[in-house]
Amino acid sequence: WTGDNTGSWGYQAMQLQYYMNAMMSGMAHISGDIDGIYGGSADGETYMRDLQMKSMMTAFMTMSGWSQNPQKQPYAQPEFVEGVTRTYLDLKVRLTPYQYTVSREAHETG
Repeated sequence: WTGDNTGSWGYQAMQLQYYMNAMMSGMAHISGDIDGIYGGSADGETYMRDLQMKSMMTAFMTMSGWSQNPQKQPYAQPEFVEGVTRTYLDLKVRLTPYQYTVSREAHETG
């Protein structure tokens, strides 16, 4: 978990670099709150893009916290987000066995 963050475009760009560097440094599990615990967009755009990125990570969570848009669950997003969200949540479910396997491997081999 990368700490309390915002859902802004700038923060998402910075997080992507942070995640790649952390993973290349040997961190097996890393993620952050989808669309940030602070901020995010009421129009659903940053939520959708952040969910797409973080669905590829082993840890995956939403957190409302102190956001201007406290509804951070997929069902509370604008309608245009629904199809993309569903696609990536389905992908997340399909990838889970693989992620469990490589998580176990990382645990056993370091």
